[in-house]
Amino acid sequence: MAGKKRTTDYVPPASSSDPLDEGWEIHERQVQTGIQRLSSGKTLNNVLSSWEKEFGPTWGLNMSAVKSKQYVTTDRFSQALNWAEGMHRGSFRKDTSVPYISHLLAVSSLVMENGGDENQAIAALLHDAVEDCGGEPVLQEIQKIFGEEVASIVSECSDTVLQGGEHEMVPWKERKIAYIAAISKKSSAAILVTCADKLHNATCIVQDVRTHGDSVWERFNAEPKEIVWYYEAVVSEIEKRTNSSIYVRLREEVAVLKSLANS
Repeated sequence: MAGKKRTTDYVPPASSSDPLDEGWEIHERQVQTGIQRLSSGKTLNNVLSSWEKEFGPTWGLNMSAVKSKQYVTTDRFSQALNWAEGMHRGSFRKDTSVPYISHLLAVSSLVMENGGDENQAIAALLHDAVEDCGGEPVLQEIQKIFGEEVASIVSECSDTVLQGGEHEMVPWKERKIAYIAAISKKSSAAILVTCADKLHNATCIVQDVRTHGDSVWERFNAEPKEIVWYYEAVVSEIEKRTNSSIYVRLREEVAVLKSLANS
């Protein structure tokens, strides 16, 4: 239409001081800019490349995952899903009525969405089985059924691997210190599963605190400041290994978690 200036790029609103709001502003800018460029005749690959240059590994799509070769899940994934559901049946997210399998599904989805292969996706489904459902005997069973690589990732993502299936819980702080120290030795495959696990956990805490208030902190075996210490320490160690988009999302979510704990 004559007299109307054509806009080629989205102009973002004034920046917010809230880390979560800023994240969504970036995400909105990506979406709006992408729509406008596709409308002007740009190809999808062109838009993805421009996103990567302009926004970096932020809240948007993981560019390497989007561009990577597709794969089809096999019967192994279906078997792992059924196996995980059976192992955790009757378990729920801490002090909620949400079945525990929801967390495992979310972590596996995040792994696949961020370029993980089937072994990593399977390990994500099984990542809590060893520490929650029987220790070393369960790890041996995972290795027998799903292979050495899956078992190795699951072991790396476990707080503790108890011998003989004995459920003798190590004190919270001791477990977390050991877990943090082990991050530097994790494989790249396990780092992705760890990022997905911690991102979903942090996101759920943030959502629950915003919905239900400070009573949510009473669910945990540690004070809010200790929980924040743990997540910040995990982020600090993972930063030495990767700057992937899922790591950036984790870092931003932990910043929100800290602001809620300090409010």
